[in-house]
Amino acid sequence: KKYISLILILYMALSLNLNSCSSEKEEKESKEKVKQEEVHKKEEKEKSTAETPSSKEKKEEEKVKLTKEEKDIYKKYLGYPWELLKDKKFKNLYIKALGELGNIPWIRNISAVGGKNKIVSINGKKYVYITFCKPHFCDTEMVYLLFSPDEKKIFGVYLIESDYDFAKIPIGKPSEEELKVLAEAVKKDINSFVNAEVILSAKNLKPEDLGIKKLKPCPILKKVQFTTGNDESVKSITEKIYNKFIKEQDINLEELKKLGLSLEAKDFLIATVNLNSDRAEDLVFIVNSSYMCGTGGCPAFIYINKRNKYKSIDVSVLLQNMDYFYLSKTKTNGYRDLIVNDELILKYNGKKYVVGGRCYVQ
Repeated sequence: KKYISLILILYMALSLNLNSCSSEKEEKESKEKVKQEEVHKKEEKEKSTAETPSSKEKKEEEKVKLTKEEKDIYKKYLGYPWELLKDKKFKNLYIKALGELGNIPWIRNISAVGGKNKIVSINGKKYVYITFCKPHFCDTEMVYLLFSPDEKKIFGVYLIESDYDFAKIPIGKPSEEELKVLAEAVKKDINSFVNAEVILSAKNLKPEDLGIKKLKPCPILKKVQFTTGNDESVKSITEKIYNKFIKEQDINLEELKKLGLSLEAKDFLIATVNLNSDRAEDLVFIVNSSYMCGTGGCPAFIYINKRNKYKSIDVSVLLQNMDYFYLSKTKTNGYRDLIVNDELILKYNGKKYVVGGRCYVQ
C-alpha cells in the first residue's frame, strides 16, 4: 500500500509538472504570435502610409493650374450640374449629345443629385468634369461627362445597373480614346460610385434596349409653389387640414412619440391651387417627414374645396422632386392634370390621381 501511494504521488507530481510546462510553452507561443502580428500590422501600416498620399497631397494633386484667360472661360462652368443648363450654348450642345437619352427627363433636365463640377487635366488637355445620378437611385443610375469649352464638345456615358453589372449608353459618340480619357477623370474622383474600369468594361446598350420612348414637351400651365405648414400665411388652413389628415390616416401621435418620431405642421408642404375651375382654392398637401417618406419619395394628397369643406383625393405616386410640380393646361374628368417628378402626367380618374402619361419639362 505504501509503495502504491508513493507511486500515485509521484505520478500526480509528474503530471502537474508536465501540465505546467505545456501551459508555459503555450503561453510563450501565444505571446510570440501576438508579437509577430503586431510587427506585421506595423509593416502594413508603414507600407500603406508610404504608398498613399496624405489628404493634403491629394487635394494638391487634384488642383489644375489655370491661366487668367482660362479662369475667365471655366469659372461659369464650376457650379452644380443643373446650373449648366442656364447657359444656352452648353444646353444646346448637351441636348444634341444626349440624342435619344434626351427622352429621359431627369437626364435631360439634370434634375439629379450631384456635387460641383470640377476642372480636370488629362494628357495635357483641360475638361470640365460633370457627374450626377438619379435621385434615390444613385448607386444604379448615373451620368459621367467631360466638357471641353475649347472644342465645344461634350462626351460621356450613362451607366445603368443591368444583370448585377453595369451597362452603358454613350453620350456624344465618344471614341475609344475619349472613353479612356473619361476613365482617367473618374479615377481622380474620390466620390465616384463606380471604379474607373467600369467606364471601359461596361457593355454597350442602345436607347431602344431600355424601351426609351420619344416624349413630348409637358403642357405646363404654371409651376406650383409650396410653403411649409408652420408659415404664418397658411397656419390656419394647415391646422384644419392637419387634423383632418391625422384622423383620416388613423395616425396615433402618442405612439409616434414613444418611437421617437413626430409629425408636426412644419413637416408638411402646402400649396393652394384651383383644380376644377370653381374659383375655390383647393390644396395640395405633401408630407415631407421621415415618418412617411422613403427612398421612393414622399406622399401627396389633394384636398378639394367644396364650400369650405375639404374632400381628400389620393395621389397614386410618391413625389421625388418637390421642385417639379406643375399644373397642366389639360384636364381630365373636369380636374386639371398634374405634372410631377419631372415627367409624369397625373390624371383624375374620378376617384384619385393616377399616372396617365409622360412628358418632359423644357
